[in-house]
Amino acid sequence: MSQDNNIKVIARFRPPNSLEKKSGGTSVIELEDESTCDEHTGSFTFDRVFGIDSTQPQIYNYAIRDTLEGKNIPQTMQAVI
Repeated sequence: MSQDNNIKVIARFRPPNSLEKKSGGTSVIELEDESTCDEHTGSFTFDRVFGIDSTQPQIYNYAIRDTLEGKNIPQTMQAVI
């Protein structure tokens, strides 16, 4: 999606919590690929989607590392996460 700018729009979907499990809740989101998810009302596209099995390091490496290390921003700008 945002190939030529510094803004990344990502979605991370968490696993169900204990209350949701107890009440029999199920996920309404299905990941089509690394950038698209389906929900009963339609399909949504992001720069990247992370499923319930994703790890903090995966998200950090994709979305945050370069920003915090200053690789994607001019020296005079600040990073906002």
